[in-house]
Amino acid sequence: MANLRAGAAAILFCCFATPLLGHAASFDCSKATSRVEVLICAESELSKLDDDLMAAYGAASAVPDSAEQVRRDQRQWLNVRNACGDSTCIKSAYVGRLSDFSSVQTATSPDQTPLREILSSLFKGADTPSRIDSDHVIFSQYDQSGNSKNIISVNIRDGSTRKIVDGVNDGVFVAEDDRFLVYSVRGTNANPLIVSDKRSNKRVASVRLLSPILWGDIAGDRLLIAQAGTMGKATILVYSLPGLKLQRSTDITGGSKIASWGEKIVSLGYQLSIHDRDFNEIAVMNIPKGDPSLGANCEPGPLLVSGDKAVIGANCRQLAVVDLPTARIERLIPTESNFQSFAIIEGLLFTVDPDGGAPDVRVIELSTGRELARLRIAATYLAAGGKSLLAMTKRQWLDPLKFTLYEVKLSGLRSETSRSARTLNGCRAAEKRLNGNNDVHAAILSCESAGILGYASSTNLPTDLRDALKEYARWLTMSLSRYSEGLAILEKLQNISPNLSLATQIVLTKRKADLLNAPNNDARASQVPDKTGVTRTSVDFGSFTDLMLFDSDRLYVARWDCGTHGSAGVTLDALDRKSLHAIKRVVIANCDDSQQDSITTIGTVPGYIVLGLGYRYEEANRPTVAVVNARTLELVKKSFVQRPIDTLSQWRGKLLACSDKLDQPHSRFDPVSARYVAVPDEEARACANGDPVPLPLGEIKKGVALAETPHYRIYENNEASVKSFRLTNKESNTSTVMPVSQNAYFEFAIPTRDAFLLRHRDSKYTRFVRYDIAAKTETVLFELSPQRRDVSSTVWGQILLVAIGRDLLTYDLERRLVIDYEKEFIREGFLSNCCGLDRNGIRRLLLDGNRLIVLTFDGSNSRVIDLNTYTAGLPRRDFFFTSDKG
Repeated sequence: MANLRAGAAAILFCCFATPLLGHAASFDCSKATSRVEVLICAESELSKLDDDLMAAYGAASAVPDSAEQVRRDQRQWLNVRNACGDSTCIKSAYVGRLSDFSSVQTATSPDQTPLREILSSLFKGADTPSRIDSDHVIFSQYDQSGNSKNIISVNIRDGSTRKIVDGVNDGVFVAEDDRFLVYSVRGTNANPLIVSDKRSNKRVASVRLLSPILWGDIAGDRLLIAQAGTMGKATILVYSLPGLKLQRSTDITGGSKIASWGEKIVSLGYQLSIHDRDFNEIAVMNIPKGDPSLGANCEPGPLLVSGDKAVIGANCRQLAVVDLPTARIERLIPTESNFQSFAIIEGLLFTVDPDGGAPDVRVIELSTGRELARLRIAATYLAAGGKSLLAMTKRQWLDPLKFTLYEVKLSGLRSETSRSARTLNGCRAAEKRLNGNNDVHAAILSCESAGILGYASSTNLPTDLRDALKEYARWLTMSLSRYSEGLAILEKLQNISPNLSLATQIVLTKRKADLLNAPNNDARASQVPDKTGVTRTSVDFGSFTDLMLFDSDRLYVARWDCGTHGSAGVTLDALDRKSLHAIKRVVIANCDDSQQDSITTIGTVPGYIVLGLGYRYEEANRPTVAVVNARTLELVKKSFVQRPIDTLSQWRGKLLACSDKLDQPHSRFDPVSARYVAVPDEEARACANGDPVPLPLGEIKKGVALAETPHYRIYENNEASVKSFRLTNKESNTSTVMPVSQNAYFEFAIPTRDAFLLRHRDSKYTRFVRYDIAAKTETVLFELSPQRRDVSSTVWGQILLVAIGRDLLTYDLERRLVIDYEKEFIREGFLSNCCGLDRNGIRRLLLDGNRLIVLTFDGSNSRVIDLNTYTAGLPRRDFFFTSDKG
C-alpha cells in the first residue's frame, strides 16, 4: 500500500496509474520515489501481493464496526513495510499482513479460531500423561493382554507415535538420548531403575530404588534423577552410564516439580530454586502463598520452562511468570481455577483448567499479561512444540486418551485487527443470545471467549470496543458472583469519560457488594428485628441428619450419635410438628465397637413407625428392620427380613414391596409380624400403575426416582462411567440419558413444568442451573461465590430459597429474578465453636407445607418462616437494582 505521503487518497485506494514495469494498485508507480515503492513496481510478485492486499483492505475497511481499527493497523504496518531493505523483507511483510486479514474473516464466525487441526488420535486403556516436555508427551497404555502396559511417546510437532517400552507393569519413562533408554517400574516395595541400550535393544543395568522417580535427564555419561525429599527439598541422584554406579546423592531446595533450563536445573516446591548440573545453588526465591479466603491449600505447580522464563501455578488461582536469569516474578496472571495446564508458543501462553471448570483455552501474552483470545478447544492437558499445540482430553479414568494436534496461526492471535474484530463479533452475538434467553452467564462466557478480557485494563479504546467493554461490565454486575469485577471496570470507564448512567450503575453495584460480600467472623448481633412472618425458635436435633419425616402432628428425625463415649447411639427423635419441641427419643441400637448400625428409611402405617436398618459389615441375621409403636413411642420389635426395607413404598397407609420382575409377586410389609405378606388385587394394581410413593431415604438407592415433573420421572443413572441422569416419560415409559459434569448435583424438580434444578459446585462458585427436559437445554439462573460459607436450598412453588452462611436469598423461578436478599437473616451474628465454625450459620432449610424451618448448626437460634407472609409484597424487579431499596 501507499506510504503516508500519499495521504488519504492512497489509504482509500483512489489513485491508480500506469506502472513502471509491474503495477501497484495502492499507489501510482509513475510517482514512486522510495526504494520500497520502486521494488514493488519492478517485481511482478510484489505487485500482485499489493493488489491482493488492496482487495483485502477494501473489504475489511468497508465494515463500519471495525473500519477505524483497520486503518490504524494499516498505518502501523506501512511503517514496518517501508523499513524493509530488500524484496524478501517486503514479501514477508505482505504475506504477514494478508494473513492478518484472513484471520479477521475467520473471526467473523464465533465458532472458528486461528487454528488448523492437523490430526486426531484416540488411545484406549491409556493413563493420563506422565511427562510433558517441549518434544513429546509420554503415557502408559494397556497392551493387548490387558495385564501389562506399554510406554508410548507422542511427538508434539507432528503427532507421530512411538512405542518406547513393551509390556511392563506401571512403567515410568525417565530419560533417553541416542544411546540409552532409561525407565522405571513403579512398585510397592521397590522401584527398579533400568537402562536399555537402544542399538542392541538389550537391558544393560538396573538398580532398585526405594522411592518413585519424579524426573530424569541424561547429561553426557551421567544420569540425573530426582526423587521427592522432605522439608521442601528434592533428592538428586547421579549415576554413571551405562553401569548405574552411584556417583552422588544430594538434597536441593525446591520440591517435586523439576525441569531443565539449558545447563541448569529448576526445582519447584514452596520455593523455586535454580542449580547448575553440579548442583551448586544459583538462586532461590519464594512462591506467593495461597489466599486464605479461598479455603484451599494449593501446592505450587505445575512448572513449565520456556526460554528464560518459567511459568508456575501459584497462590491457588494465579500463574506466576518468573524471569530465571534474575530469579524474580515478573507478573501474576489470574486464572479460572486452582489448577491449570499450560503450554508456551513464541511468547504466547496457552492455559486450560484441567478439571473443566473453564470451557476454553486462554491465550495470554507473556510479556504483558494481556489475554489475547479464548480458543474453543476441548482439552484437559496442553503441550506445545514449534508452532504446534497438542490438546489432550481425558476426564474419567475409563475414558480413552484423546490427542488433537493443531497448527497455531500466531499472526491471527497477535493481530490487533483480528483481535478487535473477533471480540466485537463475539460480544455482539452474546448480546443477541442474552436478549433471547436471558442467560447472563452464557453472555459473559461468550464475550470472554471472544477476547473481551484482553481489553479490560486498556485506557485508550475506540468507541465500539469501549461500548462492548461497558456492556460486558454491566453483565458482570448483574451476576451474584462477579459483580466486583464489573464494578472495577465501570469505575475505570467512568474516570475516563464520566456518564450519568454509569454513575447510577456504580452506586447500585456498590450497594449489591455491601449485601453480598461475606461478613467478618467477628460480626456482632444485629439490632434489626426479624421480618414479619419470622419466628425465632430453639431446635435440639443433636447430631443433624438428612433423614427426616413429617407425619401428622409430628416430625421424626433419625440420628446416629456414636462419636464419643456415652453417646446416645442410633435413635429416632419424635418432635412436635408445630413447636419443634422434643417429645421423646427412642433408642434403636446402642453403640458397639464397630459403630455400624444406622437408620436408612422411615415409614409410617396406622399405629406404627417402621425403620429400615443398615450396617457397615455383613453379619448373618443382624436386624434389618425396627418397628416402633407410634402411640407410646416404644420399640416393639427388631427383626431380620430378606428383602431390604428401603425398597418399600407408601400407598394409602400401607408399605408395599412392589416387584419390578414378572416372576416375583408384589408383597406388603406387616408391622405386627415384621414380615412380608401377599397383597390383594387392589394393592397389586397400585404397584403395576406405579402409584406407591418411595419412602424418604438418607441416601438415594439404585432404582428409586430422585423426583417427578408433570410428565417425567428423574433417576440417577448409575450404570455409565460418565455421571448422568435418566429421564423417563411417564406415558410412553421411554427414557433418555442426560450426561452432566461430575460436580453437578440434583436439587429439585420444578413442580409446574418439565424442568429441574441442578447445583454445580467447583473450587470457586456454586451455580444453580435449570434443565429444560423437552428443549434439552441448560440455563444458569445464578451463581454464588460462597467464600467458605455453606449453601443450602429448597423450593416452595415457584420460589427458590437459598441460605448462604447467615443470609437468605429469595429467587423467583418463573421470572428468573432475585426478589429478596436478607443480610444477616440470623440476627445473632457470628458465634464460634471450638474450631472457628459459625454455630449461627444456616445448615439446612426444611420445608413443611407453607412454612420453612431454617436450622442453624447448633439449633439454638433457628427460625421458622410463614412463607405466605414473608414473601407477600416482594418486588417484581431485580432486588439488587431496585433503587428504592437503597
